[in-house]
Amino acid sequence: MRFARVWAARLARSCTASLQGKGNSAICGLAASAAASAAYVNCSERSTVQCNSAFQPKENRKAEVLSSPAISMLMSVIRDKRTCQADYVRAADRLMAILAEEGIARLPCVKPQVIQTPCGPFKGVTAPDGHTICAVDIVRSGGILLEAVRKVLPDLKTAKILIQRDEETALPKLYYSKLPDGIEKLHVVLCDPMLATGGSALTAIEVLKKAGVKEENIMFINVVSCPEGLKALAKEAPGVRILTCGLDSHLNEVKFIVPGLGDFGDRYYGTAGYAQGFWGTNGR
Repeated sequence: MRFARVWAARLARSCTASLQGKGNSAICGLAASAAASAAYVNCSERSTVQCNSAFQPKENRKAEVLSSPAISMLMSVIRDKRTCQADYVRAADRLMAILAEEGIARLPCVKPQVIQTPCGPFKGVTAPDGHTICAVDIVRSGGILLEAVRKVLPDLKTAKILIQRDEETALPKLYYSKLPDGIEKLHVVLCDPMLATGGSALTAIEVLKKAGVKEENIMFINVVSCPEGLKALAKEAPGVRILTCGLDSHLNEVKFIVPGLGDFGDRYYGTAGYAQGFWGTNGR
């Protein structure tokens, strides 16, 4: 990083000195760009600690928990019981845009490559081809996250799996699934904002496996996870990768994540909870 900063500064000085008075606006623009590059590199070095990072929880070796100032800020908004629906939706959409990008970037089809910039080679990665990816949502809240993924890759395939949790037993029940032909050849992004007991996720994963999808080709992205859910997937679907924005403490007696954020879908769609005073302001 220090070398890059020094190089950029020297390039800026050299270009500016050699081109003074020549009136070549295009080349002088290059000098200005070099100066800007020096400033950018210097700024980047100072703000390294602010970059996105992730850690691997002990409960599941295939899981990653994202961490950044932006994620902390947006998670604070959607967790706050005072947040009204409009603010909740805005913050949730912004958060899921980050999660979608991070999930896609971790797919096996993203490979290292060397690209040529205007100034030289750069070690980067390939951009994924949407035709090789299928986003699958667990209805209903999973559809919110799926749309964030689809905005990144509009040409990807999509699928839906409807699973309802029995409120008394907390056990999942499969009602419906619609998968594209050839899904066994695709990389799958499984979308559901909450990972609680893991029952719904495991039911969806079983549907995908019966269709020929390998566990290692599944990336499960969610907003909030808990240890119980991570352990369940580690035991029953050890090959599935998981990416989440938050790892909470535990499940309570009615299988809600603590501290959690309440019911993600009800808060997003406004179907329940606001009028009752569970969250939001004056039922908005």
